[in-house]
Amino acid sequence: VVTEVDFSSLFHVNLPFTRSIFSGERFNYGVEALVPVKYLEDFPIFTALLSYDLNTGYKYLHTSGPVAQAVQGPYAMPALFPGIQLGDAFLIDAGIQELIPARAARILGAEIVISTTAFDELPFTDYDNPLRTVMRLVELVKANYSMPIVEAYSDIVIALDVGQHSLMDLHRGQMFVDIGYEATLRQMPEIL
Repeated sequence: VVTEVDFSSLFHVNLPFTRSIFSGERFNYGVEALVPVKYLEDFPIFTALLSYDLNTGYKYLHTSGPVAQAVQGPYAMPALFPGIQLGDAFLIDAGIQELIPARAARILGAEIVISTTAFDELPFTDYDNPLRTVMRLVELVKANYSMPIVEAYSDIVIALDVGQHSLMDLHRGQMFVDIGYEATLRQMPEIL
């Protein structure tokens, strides 16, 4: 799916900028069309997604409900992609507290937690556009909040070297798959 779908076509600029720069409607419909089932609880392997509720300041685990709705909170980044109102909760990406959901996986009963990370130094130190500023903020949050969780709750950590790439490099799906595949192969003895 990652190599055959043009993910950049699933996001369109939200004019005027009211809730976010990009609208998520096309992406949500695209996810719904791509997944084999329509509800999280119907996946053959237990599936959960992690969000952060801006109203309460707590993390929110999606374990049931429509996939197209459940996926919107976990990818919503303030200003870039819209969050979702779900009952009393307003959900965004949980990366502000737990970018790699190792603790959430452990809480949900995982016996072995394999985490993939991308804690790279960025190849720039000037912030001449908003995307670079957001990328740097994400890196600081990952380093200060997520890495301690990864270290405490992961049995195996697969570190990926992707710091020179952008959040918006959606057209490089195969390259990212290859990076992850090769990094995983190097750790197969430990995984096995």
